[in-house]
Amino acid sequence: MLTQSDYNLQENVADHGYELSPPKIIETLKMTIPAIAFEQELILNLVLQQDLQPEENFTNPDDRIHSEHIGFGLRGALAPSLYQNLFLYLNRGHGKYATAALLFGGGLSYYNQDFYFTRVRARGLYSSGDNDHNIFYGGYGGEGISSHFITLSASPQFGIVFSPQIGNISLGELSFSMRPFSKTNSRSLEKFQTTLTAITFFRNTGGAISEAGIDPTSDESYLGSEIDLSLQFRPLSDVGITLSGGLFLPNEGVFMEAYDSLQSVARLDASFRF
Repeated sequence: MLTQSDYNLQENVADHGYELSPPKIIETLKMTIPAIAFEQELILNLVLQQDLQPEENFTNPDDRIHSEHIGFGLRGALAPSLYQNLFLYLNRGHGKYATAALLFGGGLSYYNQDFYFTRVRARGLYSSGDNDHNIFYGGYGGEGISSHFITLSASPQFGIVFSPQIGNISLGELSFSMRPFSKTNSRSLEKFQTTLTAITFFRNTGGAISEAGIDPTSDESYLGSEIDLSLQFRPLSDVGITLSGGLFLPNEGVFMEAYDSLQSVARLDASFRF
């Protein structure tokens, strides 16, 4: 969903549960260079997108954009049990509403299998935004160049309660997980895993983000913080149960509605694989 025409097309489809996305061609290329120096692996990604919508679908006759995402990644071990992962994406779009945007981030993980399979991870992410192109989320609001980073698919889930899409956001995350019963003689209990996560969210400009309720008069960047707890139990390789809960404390100086007070979510997920 890249342009206003994409959003309008989706909103006008019948609510029958099997709608198609706007017609596009997407090409991907991925190359991995093995760890030949300092135990670091280099990953190169290229994603190209061409908009194939017929002219009659466009809200604006010039509402067509072709885009490229060029990505670089570096991952590997820094020391025994210590691992890093870095990435950088350049986003360019061509059309009346063009883009020139940036996404980068990374993480550092410590993993100790001998001590209850403990993992401590710190990571961060930055995705550029544009204060002047915020008529709708996506960054296209007028002619010229937008610096709002645009994704071609839904972002990964960050928090259980608050999980904005990539674009005009930054975040920092610290998580701790372990298997507290891994040293017992029970094959079922030793697979029980707990994860505690703390996340802090910011927006990079005073423009829009993917979540509703932002005060247009506010120029504050801090959005809020969240803490999540997840209890995962997988007694069999094909069966898993996860009980998770989260609390999000929003910055009331940014949100007018939707997230104007403490938000909480509890969720029970079951997964089966065949």
